[in-house]
Amino acid sequence: MSNTEHKKLQFIQMRELLEDVCTDEYYKSDGYLLRWLQYANHDPNKAVVALKKCLEWRREIKIESILDEDFSDLAQKFPIKMSDVDKNGRMVLKIFTQTFNCKNLHFENEKERYIRFAIWLNEQVEERLKEEFKNTKGAVSQCALIVDCSSLSEHMKVIGMRKLWIVMILLKEIVSILSPNFPRCTEVSHVINASKLFTIFYSALKQFSCKETKEALHVHGCDSKFDWQVELFSKEI
Repeated sequence: MSNTEHKKLQFIQMRELLEDVCTDEYYKSDGYLLRWLQYANHDPNKAVVALKKCLEWRREIKIESILDEDFSDLAQKFPIKMSDVDKNGRMVLKIFTQTFNCKNLHFENEKERYIRFAIWLNEQVEERLKEEFKNTKGAVSQCALIVDCSSLSEHMKVIGMRKLWIVMILLKEIVSILSPNFPRCTEVSHVINASKLFTIFYSALKQFSCKETKEALHVHGCDSKFDWQVELFSKEI
């Protein structure tokens, strides 16, 4: 049996197990189920259990109510672009730290709001992926991610290095929530201008990532000649 035939059988098995809980066809599509298979180390039974937990989590937190919340202030402080489409037809998610505004942040007093903002952002990405999935007739179900860390150290100076542990704890809590509920949104990720500070953050957060996510992450230091625009678009944009 070929790998493709084996995956098709796994998808059929997963759809049968999800019949009583999934009404949205997107959640039963091959592209979406593949993300859960990868997250569960290609075990369809574990993937279905994880997906059912996610659906229950979405009901418990009332995901629709989070989408209705006003996070315009945080969205301005942490702008994320998701407009371009790369040469493979994937939406490109851009996170450029030089566009961040880290003044007057109150992580200690507003922890819950930052967590809900992170969920809100990921749900925005998921909604766009649904659109791309429909527009491409199922050909695209993941995006490409570019993170530019060139201003990360400067932002930590603004926040205060003494608060580094507070930021780390908040990020770990956010990632521990997002990883099992928005798995494998990105097919490939490139971190550019990565500093030592990024390495510290990633060392603390990578425990929440599955094997495929780790393998799809490419880190490029400040002295790297890597050109992400050529990599994703095959041309200057």
